[in-house]
Amino acid sequence: MKQIIAIGGGGFGREIKDLKIEKYIVDQSKARTPKICFIPTATGDDQAYIDTFYKAFNSLGCITSHINFFKRTINLKEHILDQDIIYVGGGNTKSMLAVWREWNLALILKQAYENGARWIVLCDTNGGTLPNEVREIVEKVSKVIPGKNLGIHAHNNLKLALKNSI
Repeated sequence: MKQIIAIGGGGFGREIKDLKIEKYIVDQSKARTPKICFIPTATGDDQAYIDTFYKAFNSLGCITSHINFFKRTINLKEHILDQDIIYVGGGNTKSMLAVWREWNLALILKQAYENGARWIVLCDTNGGTLPNEVREIVEKVSKVIPGKNLGIHAHNNLKLALKNSI
């Protein structure tokens, strides 16, 4: 059974620290060597962010990849459906959603769910996503993923975790 974890924020961010959240995410897959795909669309596919992703998750024994929407884009459906974890980085949520609409990524994530992903977990691991942004993301995702299989994990850096969780 696969699990998709979508991150709105950035646990590892621009530098690698203790990787506690990343270890938790990897452990949720139950795969011995999980395949994890990073989608850094919200940063315009920032190369430094991509490089840090590879350093963080390679150090945890993952098979890593990323999808770059601003260069030559791979076969999204084939690639997404072959992953254990989908890691969506934070940044400009509005722009990210516009790009995703153009590429029908929400439908592909829905198919991954229908093929056996147990959960879609939206995470604000740096505690900086504003409540209106969380609401917009949850509303869009809940149109294609049933609410009973949709979760949220919010950090409290800006004292917004409670607001973002309800």
